[in-house]
Amino acid sequence: MKKLLLVGFLLVQGLAFSQNTGAVEGKVNVTAKVIKPLEMNVINHVDFGLITPGQENKYSETLGLFEIKGTPGENIKVFIKTDVSGGYTQLGTTEAVHHVTMTTGEGSAKNEKMEARLGVVAEGGENLAENLVLNEGKKLFSIGGWTSAAVDQKEGSYRGEMTIKALYD
Repeated sequence: MKKLLLVGFLLVQGLAFSQNTGAVEGKVNVTAKVIKPLEMNVINHVDFGLITPGQENKYSETLGLFEIKGTPGENIKVFIKTDVSGGYTQLGTTEAVHHVTMTTGEGSAKNEKMEARLGVVAEGGENLAENLVLNEGKKLFSIGGWTSAAVDQKEGSYRGEMTIKALYD
């Protein structure tokens, strides 16, 4: 019985010592940086002005302008949604032309719809596929494009929209 207790004691001691042999420690820093919440200001809306039935490739008379403000030097990503039921696409990662349907009246008949084809450009022509840096804490974007009216286009005021979302990268 003494031999059995001695063997058990030695096994327990051996396990205890083997767990500490070659042990290492390291420290992990835990940090955070508090930044300003992003703000977006729509300065101008896209306006094609007057267009007559049958007129093609009418360029926008007023460019859309929006500005994003936040912490200087931080990177942002900008996303566009052009369809109420669709999802967002990141600027610079898909086609450069965004299609927005403008409607008048019920908007159900073909001649009550017009399509605007719009492009978004960052201030200074910055590549939208790369990190967009909030130089001086802000970045200005412009939106412009063209539309066409069918020969039988219904008279009226047409309206569509694109939704813009920005977040820190």
